[in-house]
Amino acid sequence: MENLGTILQGVASLAWPLLIAFILISFRASIKNVLDSARSRKFILKVGNNELTMEEASEQQRILVSDLQKQVVAIQESLKMLTQAQPSGTLASEVPPTIPKPSAVNSILWVDDNPKNNAYLTESLSELGIEVITALSTAEALEKFRSRKFDRVITDLGRKEGWRYNSTAGIELVKEIRKIDRDVPIVIYTSNDSVESNRLLAKAAGANEITASPTALLNTLQVGLTQ
Repeated sequence: MENLGTILQGVASLAWPLLIAFILISFRASIKNVLDSARSRKFILKVGNNELTMEEASEQQRILVSDLQKQVVAIQESLKMLTQAQPSGTLASEVPPTIPKPSAVNSILWVDDNPKNNAYLTESLSELGIEVITALSTAEALEKFRSRKFDRVITDLGRKEGWRYNSTAGIELVKEIRKIDRDVPIVIYTSNDSVESNRLLAKAAGANEITASPTALLNTLQVGLTQ
């Protein structure tokens, strides 16, 4: 039954990313002909406050949809294994566990020195009525964080700070925010190669999660974060 609860929570957690995917796919359909015909002309596509080349726009959509597909397949495989392991009729006779209610998210501080890399995610969140405030550096992020309340903080891991590239800027930001607020959920959003090698450092600094998956990132907005 514990396994069933885990799977049901996983299925429920896909509701938020699926909603984002619906927005992305709807938006992609409206510009598909433009993407196909203008790719070679180096046209610029405006997404929210960001300007993307056609190649950048297509790549962001590909990454988001591909990651969501992987998550759905993983859930499907887990459900298949679970149903095969249970005696016939067991699942139907059990009462499903309570699934955590989504925690309210009205505002996000998103820190990245190249915000257009997240253009589709930030614009989709804005379409859902979530205010996304961006910051390019640790100093700018801390200034904005001190000036108002945010429900979530998302930060990249490495970024240019001043005249040099700081590979652990996100971890350092987490430490500074934790001096101000011990409770606000913070997610470090980085590359696949950086996740495992920095997981312990991120947790020790006070980050709730570190991930390279846009689906996992969106899940944290829906069902909260585990310390």
